[in-house]
Amino acid sequence: MEASLAWDLSRGLPLAKALPLAFPQDPWARGFEEEFLVGTDLLVAPLVEPGGKREVYLPEGRWYDLWTGGLYEGPTLVRKKWPLEQIPLFAREGAVIPLGSPSPSLRAEDVVLQGVVLVGKGGERNVDQGQVLGVVSEGFTLGRILFGEGL
Repeated sequence: MEASLAWDLSRGLPLAKALPLAFPQDPWARGFEEEFLVGTDLLVAPLVEPGGKREVYLPEGRWYDLWTGGLYEGPTLVRKKWPLEQIPLFAREGAVIPLGSPSPSLRAEDVVLQGVVLVGKGGERNVDQGQVLGVVSEGFTLGRILFGEGL
């Protein structure tokens, strides 16, 4: 993820890109301007309607719901009601997501890396296995990795 953020910054792109900016050739992306991509692999779909119901557009690729471990083949539209405490988060298969402790200074260089979360298959080839906190896949979710839910 760090490499993709550095690549974006070197080209003058924002860290968080609205879907139409991230996928300019995808005509469906234009209809989901409130969704955004962080780096190249993390898709965030804010809950903007009361009750947590929303449609999330997933562009081409294999995307994992980080809360359920569900796998979706894009392009597709996911219609679902999310708990308000779980913002819809999807990651592209092969993503490596760093997790760290917040810093009182709010400076990125002061964040203490706790480890990384791998998404599906493919990310493990570039990672020191001692840093891996877990792998999001069918049946293994971000909630289990972060909070021990379902253990």
